Amino acid sequence: IIGTWLINSIIRKQLYVQKTPLDIPLILFLISQILSTIFSLDSHVSFWGYYSRFNGGLLSTIIYILLYYAFVTHFTASQTLRLIKVALVSGLLVVTWGIPSHFGYDPTCYLFRGELNVSCWTEAFKPTIRIFSTLGQPAWMAAYLAVLLPISIAMLIKFFLSIEPAERKNQVLSSMYKIFKNNYLLITYYLLLITLFYISLLYTGTRAGFIGFWL
Repeated sequence: IIGTWLINSIIRKQLYVQKTPLDIPLILFLISQILSTIFSLDSHVSFWGYYSRFNGGLLSTIIYILLYYAFVTHFTASQTLRLIKVALVSGLLVVTWGIPSHFGYDPTCYLFRGELNVSCWTEAFKPTIRIFSTLGQPAWMAAYLAVLLPISIAMLIKFFLSIEPAERKNQVLSSMYKIFKNNYLLITYYLLLITLFYISLLYTGTRAGFIGFWL
């Protein structure tokens, strides 16, 4: 993505970067990471990240920031909204895959062993205690859901705000029933997302993700 952006900029002989309200916080955060790497007890790991994944170090932080600016520079509001909807559908697939494992029926074990149970996992992985679905670790899934949950709530609120004021000015049961009747599929979809995301967050058993969501 970054390489394509640079090639496109060279062809156009112009490098344009969209300014955002997060510019100063991101610069300050990057400076803190650079200083942390310089004064680290292990600069190699601090720069490259965790040794088996090459993630979490200064290099990955720089790449994430560059990806952020690539996104805000090239995506319009309508494209972003479309991407959010795709992300929510993806999240629905992830939690639908993960929730059954909490009750001892893991689709992953069925896929690889033909057995709808959790016997394919070692003692280090216990999805009946802490689910992780397709994300490999409960903490990662919790972080994933802590992002998607507020977005799904916001999309539901956005839908209600998009209804004509005349339709929602009288907040009585009859008018609310009419709104639900005319849009029950969409409202049910978002309520289902919020419910399943929240239940899955609870099933990850990750305090950091749970606190992160509420904050």
